[in-house]
Amino acid sequence: MRIVRTTSLIGAATLVAVLTGAAPAPAAFPNKCAASKEKCVSTKMAALLKCHYKAERTGVLDPICLQKAKDKFDGGAVPAKGCFAKYEARYGAGCYTTGDTSALETKVDAFVVDVVQELDPASPPPTVNRCSAEKKKCVRKKAAALLKCYSKGATKGQIADPVCIAKAKAKFDGGAVPAKGCFARLEAKFGPGGCLTTGDTAALEAKVDAFTLDVASELEPLCGNNSAEMPFEGCDGTDDAACSGLCRPPGDLNECQCPVCGDNDINQGSEVCDRTDDAACPGHCAADCTCAVCGNNVTEPYVETCDGTDDLDCPGLCLPPTDPNECQCPICGDNSVNQVGEVCDGTDDAVCPGLCAVTCLCSVCGDNMTEGPEQCDGTDDANCPGLCMVNCTCP
Repeated sequence: MRIVRTTSLIGAATLVAVLTGAAPAPAAFPNKCAASKEKCVSTKMAALLKCHYKAERTGVLDPICLQKAKDKFDGGAVPAKGCFAKYEARYGAGCYTTGDTSALETKVDAFVVDVVQELDPASPPPTVNRCSAEKKKCVRKKAAALLKCYSKGATKGQIADPVCIAKAKAKFDGGAVPAKGCFARLEAKFGPGGCLTTGDTAALEAKVDAFTLDVASELEPLCGNNSAEMPFEGCDGTDDAACSGLCRPPGDLNECQCPVCGDNDINQGSEVCDRTDDAACPGHCAADCTCAVCGNNVTEPYVETCDGTDDLDCPGLCLPPTDPNECQCPICGDNSVNQVGEVCDGTDDAVCPGLCAVTCLCSVCGDNMTEGPEQCDGTDDANCPGLCMVNCTCP
């Protein structure tokens, strides 16, 4: 059973990441449930800010509008119809977190109130101000865009696409041209005294970034938040009791996992090679992350199928050191005539040059079996039905 995570604040490391622009990356585990829940959060956040957007244009905050947003998220009188509940029912054990409707609803509500109070210092009640209303729309769009970036990443088990995040940021703050930022354009449009607040792009952007990252951290396993989220992660930053000081960092092929022999990366003192990371002995890295030695009478898994007297799979037939197929059991297809029943084998075809069939026998034109270089053979004429010539070629 998964433990419901109810952390209300992001950790110190995560906050530093937000402020420096280096958001932690999700661990490499696809989670469609988390992705869907992030969409739920985005929908409620957008609905609430839309209610406040309308309030800043009419002077009245519609309680029915607020209630609709709430009911759609938590199910209202029927919790099973809530957005999270429906996805938990759909994905079952595939959900990283369960029973967290209330926790995430609290986060959304707190974020919206924080944004509203920042942009409308006199609230409640709402102050009718077109600039403030439009700024809420800017916030709504950026938060929705970032949550979409996280949702796409969670679906694939990949980090939130940095290009996706950069686009959302640039659209909000203007990127290299701050004057093109969403807030800056509104302040220029409505002029002096036309906006309740000014120069607050950075402040609101920080709130949006922190909120969306907090949501993603709560709903999907994130590598880089110093919390090892089992069973997806074996460790995470300073939460590394399983391998003190050795936890693989975000972005690593094996991020937020302890180094192990078999992860295709030489990352421990005991390893000479590791599967495909085998520069020390190309193609000969053994299962124990040492270079296999043919001739020591020990069959080393992953590389050898036999070794000298350790020849259970082919008693007395293990190919010796220096053989092109050393420490392998003979098989048809290894380009060597090395077992009873083989007349030829691939390029080892002195008996019938160029005519060795995949059965390690010389192909015979006229046996109604298309073999080796033959294009057809008698009734086996799929390549040219009814037209196979006596030399086993198609016209």
